[in-house]
Amino acid sequence: MMAAISGRYSICDRNLGLLQELIGKDADSYREEFVEQLQHYMQTMKLLHLQPSQHRMDVEPLLELIGFLSHVSYHYPKDAKQLAEGMVSILRSQSVGLNCEVRMAFCKALVVLRNHKVVPPLDVLELFFELLKCSDKPLRKFIYGAVISQLRRISKEKRDQQLLSRMQSFLFAKLKDSRSIVARTAELILIDAYRKDLLRDAKTANAIAECCFHKVARIQATAMRFFLGSIKDEEGIEEESESDNGDGKEEDRKTIKEVMCAFRARKKTRKKVKIFEKTKKALSKEKKAKKDGRSKVCNLLAIQSLYDAQSLSDRLFGQLESRKNEKFELRLLQMALCARIIGVWRLQTLGFYSYLHRYLQPKQREVTRILLYAAQACHELVPPDIIEQLVRVIAQNFVTDRNTPEAITVGLNAIREVFASCPYAATEELLRDLAEYKKYKNKNVSMAARGLITLFRSVNPKLLHKKDRGRPTEAMKELEAPEFGAVRTKSYVAGAECLSEVRGEDEGYNDESSDGSWEDVIESDDV
Repeated sequence: MMAAISGRYSICDRNLGLLQELIGKDADSYREEFVEQLQHYMQTMKLLHLQPSQHRMDVEPLLELIGFLSHVSYHYPKDAKQLAEGMVSILRSQSVGLNCEVRMAFCKALVVLRNHKVVPPLDVLELFFELLKCSDKPLRKFIYGAVISQLRRISKEKRDQQLLSRMQSFLFAKLKDSRSIVARTAELILIDAYRKDLLRDAKTANAIAECCFHKVARIQATAMRFFLGSIKDEEGIEEESESDNGDGKEEDRKTIKEVMCAFRARKKTRKKVKIFEKTKKALSKEKKAKKDGRSKVCNLLAIQSLYDAQSLSDRLFGQLESRKNEKFELRLLQMALCARIIGVWRLQTLGFYSYLHRYLQPKQREVTRILLYAAQACHELVPPDIIEQLVRVIAQNFVTDRNTPEAITVGLNAIREVFASCPYAATEELLRDLAEYKKYKNKNVSMAARGLITLFRSVNPKLLHKKDRGRPTEAMKELEAPEFGAVRTKSYVAGAECLSEVRGEDEGYNDESSDGSWEDVIESDDV
């Protein structure tokens, strides 16, 4: 009997995984073994207080012991609480001096204990943000994932709205922390939570919007990229160059249809069927990812959730004007966000258009993006003289014979996009001069000019030369020239008269087919 008991102790002492399984089945019977391991852990902690940085040979058994205790201690609530308090105390007092693996093991153990409701979630969250001061990149990544995981558990599974609100308020407070790493981590957590519909509300969107004016440029850029919809740039992940992917797999450039056609022509074997299914699944996943990426070009919901868009736009523009020595990439983001907010909310930040004039040069760096921002900021409530000045600057700097065909094409396309939003700003003289480029020897230039002509045929053909207006139609006769501030309303629904005629014909057909008299039905039994 004694031999059997001593054998059990020796097996459990050597194999903590087996002991964990046995405690999970019958916790009361194996309490002595658990207490023995807990006492061993306490003795090790006393040594750890004296010597925080231990040798690797001493670390491995400690890591295994910490993992074991965190997974089984919830069976013994008093011991579990004591264990958690000890871990929190060590991390608060000796976090910087601890071995990085031991520190990570303590954090993982606290997450397990938090999931078993041994430690309050807010206490763990507060401790994790204190640990961000450690120069430990894997630890920071783990903390980021642990907080997101906790938010998901609360919002999706438990639906504890009170706890979720308290965590949200805590993260908002950390955005104002003087330490940049703390503020940036809180910002990234809020952005990810907003994207994953864990904290998708107006409060979160406006808290992230305030980060656009943070003193740290990286935090500013991350917040602006969130509103502009660039996920990879937010996370600091640079896109791989085409040269890195040049020798990639052939299947990556094929469509699903091509893969299926090739599979039909081949001999069917089990291995080839397996490869085909795997390739098809990968291509479908890639196609879906591209579609999702296109849909996130602009985070429209977040922009529409802003409390005071006009004030935010004015502050962004003021920041853009005042900081002349700022990095060009950051100024470009400020231009993009300011233009996007102006366009979505139809704002009156009129100085923004004249500010863009200095950048509208063919040799300007990223000039095509700046032209895009100019077009995005144009809407029907901008005064015509402001838009006319903008268009004339583009025409004078781009649409001239001394420029290259590429520059002329870019200029004509930009003018067309501006006029698509503000057709009332077009003048007859300027439009007819631009329309003459339809005869230009370069095909791209001529097509861009024809695109401008096509736009005004449907908007205001009277501004074009008579030969460019096309054949007059009934719709063109009823067309009214667009005016600034005028609202186009109609007292009828176009095409409604056709519907009434069809309905009348159908009713006539029904009346003719049935004269309203009874018909006698002869049953087969009576015949």
